Amino acid sequence: MSETKIIKPYAGFQEKFVRSNIDVVFGGGSLGVGKTSAAVLMCAEPSLDPNWRAVFLRNNLGDLKSGGGILDEFRAMYRGGINVVESGDPR
Repeated sequence: MSETKIIKPYAGFQEKFVRSNIDVVFGGGSLGVGKTSAAVLMCAEPSLDPNWRAVFLRNNLGDLKSGGGILDEFRAMYRGGINVVESGDPR
């Protein structure tokens, strides 16, 4: 039997970011504060609505698709529970 894994935000930035109840949230900070994980966690509740969509923007496409990037975070946390659509190179 598979053990249930509970994933929750860290206190501070992640918790405030994830618990926000507004439509658009901007978060910033230095390297390693958990911005990507917070953004992925923030999608948990709204993803239960089949009409909900999210868009993530980065300075370059490599930041999205690189190992350990946001696409890897989504796949690791949601394991097929959501549909991740990758766009190609816009150029």
